Amino acid sequence: MRWTGSLPSILGFLWIAAVADAVIIPSFHAQTLMKRATHIVVATEGRSIDGVLEIVETWKGDLASRETIEIPELARFQSPDLRAVREHEGLGDVTAHVSGNRMILFLVKSIENPGDSRGKPTVKWLPASYPDHAPIFAGDREARDHFERMRISVAWSEAEGLYAYVQIMNPGPLALVNLGSVSEQSIRQAVRDLLDTRDALGRINAIPDEQERVAQAIAHAREHPERANDIVAIVAGSGTQAVEGLRTMLQSEEPSDRSRYLIQCLADVAGSDGGTDLAWIVGEELAFWRETAPTLEQGWWNGKGITREERQELRDHYSVTLEALRALDGLGYPECREVVTALRDYWRSLPHLEDPAGLTQMSETCDRVLAHLGSEPRVPVKHAWGYEVAAATADPIERAEALVPFLHIGGHRAREAAFNALAQCGAAGLPHFRAILQDEECHLHHYLAVKYFAKAGGRAAGPELTRLAADEAAFWKDNPHLPGASDWNALPGEVRARHAKLEQALLALNWLEYDGAVGVVADVRDHWKGLPRPWCLETGEIMQGCTAYLKKYAPERL
Repeated sequence: MRWTGSLPSILGFLWIAAVADAVIIPSFHAQTLMKRATHIVVATEGRSIDGVLEIVETWKGDLASRETIEIPELARFQSPDLRAVREHEGLGDVTAHVSGNRMILFLVKSIENPGDSRGKPTVKWLPASYPDHAPIFAGDREARDHFERMRISVAWSEAEGLYAYVQIMNPGPLALVNLGSVSEQSIRQAVRDLLDTRDALGRINAIPDEQERVAQAIAHAREHPERANDIVAIVAGSGTQAVEGLRTMLQSEEPSDRSRYLIQCLADVAGSDGGTDLAWIVGEELAFWRETAPTLEQGWWNGKGITREERQELRDHYSVTLEALRALDGLGYPECREVVTALRDYWRSLPHLEDPAGLTQMSETCDRVLAHLGSEPRVPVKHAWGYEVAAATADPIERAEALVPFLHIGGHRAREAAFNALAQCGAAGLPHFRAILQDEECHLHHYLAVKYFAKAGGRAAGPELTRLAADEAAFWKDNPHLPGASDWNALPGEVRARHAKLEQALLALNWLEYDGAVGVVADVRDHWKGLPRPWCLETGEIMQGCTAYLKKYAPERL
């Protein structure tokens, strides 16, 4: 058996992942739910369990006490089987049933359509556990998908304690169990702490003067080290003061996981101007290794001959050294040649550093940096903090407006998270996705807009996605770049972005189960099938998307 975690750790339990012989099932996870939810409330089903609930307390959001909300998925809990608490870690006989008299709900307020006949939007309450990749409104699958996610977005508060659906062991089913030391009071306090942090960071981020904002952020990080990663992002988004602020933070702390994030932000914000700082970091780390490495034994990475604390310190320095080299890689900063060469040669001079078990990546990364010296520096990407505060705005229309600036800044993961938050606004987000897709110059934001437009619009978005696929197919048929391009990398960036846009449209038509695009998809497939090599290889995702769709809806066209 593989245990997925003890009950006292459920507040911080991560639901990610799969293992080779079994799957970890998404479970109740309070901290993630708190961050994703726009509304956290205590509610009661009242005399009958029918999905109509009265608000008892509001911890997050704008719902008022005694206000009524409708969540049809919760009506399923009329069934005693779904409210059954079992013994033996949730796998034995039924010992009790939760009542529904007091429930903690983690919700996202969305809009299902632009408005009814009177122009009033229809509110839809989504489970805060909804995954990034799944469509929100996907026709016949909606009720099932929403219930599966809704039941892990709820905790039942009873006299005996707090209950929620978790997977106690893997392999094994979800079970409704007592959370032990995790109580209603502990979750309420965690929500208060989360809101206090959000408010404090929001006040700092709103300071108009860049220099003052950076100074206040760094001072706050010293006072609240648990908030330091958010502070790093605030500093990174502070205009002309960003580089100096990140430099100050790097020079004032010992290497750690946060140092890696600082280095990533510095490289993105400073671009080619960050070479001096990155080379300085490599030089500082080289001095550390020259002093420390001669005293280490073979196997030091796994703790041989050193204490646990010393091993962690070495690993932190290793990570910082490697991250600085990776940031330099591709930057084309010629002045780093001497220090990078010295680090590589020193690393290879000691067998216990150049460990065959995998530590060769340090010297190999040095080789890559040196090989790219003099190359064109990468385009800097400015980081900025704030989308999580924007995503917590209770009203979906206001939330959508607040999220728009964050669709175009930061690294890929930050941008995709902002797109996903916009999708959870439902119909309120659709105009913003359309605005991006109507931009004549295609860029990588377009494929994210397609993906999350489909998530927000569901099957009703099928006709628009079909027209989009047809327009992209027409572009590729008349593409002047294709005949003369020697390989994929020879194509202009906009052309590659349009490939990603078409690929994502085909994927969306597939998982939305929209069957009205057969003609367009067959046309795309026929054109792609006739492309000369190497395009048949380079654009295999398009062929796969077309084939999967036609196999489902028009196998005779294959």
